[in-house]
Amino acid sequence: MGAGIRALLFQQILLLSCISYFACFATGSDTIFSGQYLFQNQTIISKEGIFVLGFFSPGNLFNWYVGIWYKNISFPTVVWVANRDNPISRLNSVNSFLELRNGNLHLFNNVGEQFGQQVLVQVRQRQLQMLLRQYF
Repeated sequence: MGAGIRALLFQQILLLSCISYFACFATGSDTIFSGQYLFQNQTIISKEGIFVLGFFSPGNLFNWYVGIWYKNISFPTVVWVANRDNPISRLNSVNSFLELRNGNLHLFNNVGEQFGQQVLVQVRQRQLQMLLRQYF
């Protein structure tokens, strides 16, 4: 298995694990259900308060990304970025949102169109449950 494939596989496993670990902001559980939304001004924080999933803009307000970062570190340390090569522009970021639909995590722009025509993550289940442990 090539290094590129291993790196991609590791990133997908890390992402699924981190997303699985987050407590849902709406229900307070550790599961994100199909059909739930996450808007630009919202985040999901892991049950123990270690990780955050949401939208962020590093250093400026012109490019926005979807990512996972450590919560309690003074200098933001991002551990995963969904749209690294395709940031959301400031104009499209205002009402952008994430949706877990049919086991796929989608990113939508300010008018509800799928951003970049891509699925950020594909999973086999309709809900993601906690897999990642605190000592990750």
